Amino acid sequence: MAHDDTGTAVLDKAPVPESTTVERRSSKPRGLVVALVLSINALLVMLAALVVVLVDHRTDEQAAQEAVALAREYAVVMSTFDYQNLDANRERIAEMSTPAFAERYGSMVDALRELVTEGQGSAEAQALHAAAEHADGDTATVLVFADQNATNVSTPDGGTSRFRMVFSLVRIDDRWLVDNVETL
Repeated sequence: MAHDDTGTAVLDKAPVPESTTVERRSSKPRGLVVALVLSINALLVMLAALVVVLVDHRTDEQAAQEAVALAREYAVVMSTFDYQNLDANRERIAEMSTPAFAERYGSMVDALRELVTEGQGSAEAQALHAAAEHADGDTATVLVFADQNATNVSTPDGGTSRFRMVFSLVRIDDRWLVDNVETL
């Protein structure tokens, strides 16, 4: 204790420590705010990842639909012909094919030209079913069921052939192109 000038005892005024309770209370809301901000950030990251997955899935789905449409059209164009103008579809096939496959298709037409012309062959085709077996951004495999009604000198009334084809497609410069066709 200290004494003032009059000799009266005066209590020392020591600094009062701040309450630890106050500090704890102020740190609790701060901790909650930090936890809330971290939770919101984590939620936003998960949401962004979900959007990327959904967009990627939609893109693959759209790519598959485009590949199926091309394979369906290709099956009809490839399986439809007339002996009087065998080259009618050749340009269209070349546009829808990789250069290597267009060359193989052209060689096949050349090899069959004499046989088809002498037999006066013609055919019309329709793609009955088509579905993607596999499709991603760069490659696709498409199955096509097509029927071809063909006539020639031996079968003037025509006959129907049922083809099951597996198309291998590649995406080049944002376009699907047929790279191979196998008949099952």
